[in-house]
Amino acid sequence: MNTANTREGEEGGALWHIFRWADMTKLRTYLRRRANNSLVQDPIHSGTFYLDESMLKELRDEFGVACHKIIQRRGEA
Repeated sequence: MNTANTREGEEGGALWHIFRWADMTKLRTYLRRRANNSLVQDPIHSGTFYLDESMLKELRDEFGVACHKIIQRRGEA
């Protein structure tokens, strides 16, 4: 979970990237490649990565994996 970008005067929140279950193998492969296969644990659950826009584009272009972006505002469950 990361702080979402906000416009002036807006309250912050969290930005979530949600991926399809069917894409988890491709996502793990991509993350391990980015880490030069140095990870022992699951790269999805390690908390080691933040996928910025360029990484999301690379993941989409090279692996065909896209995500849904959800902004959770403060106070929303």
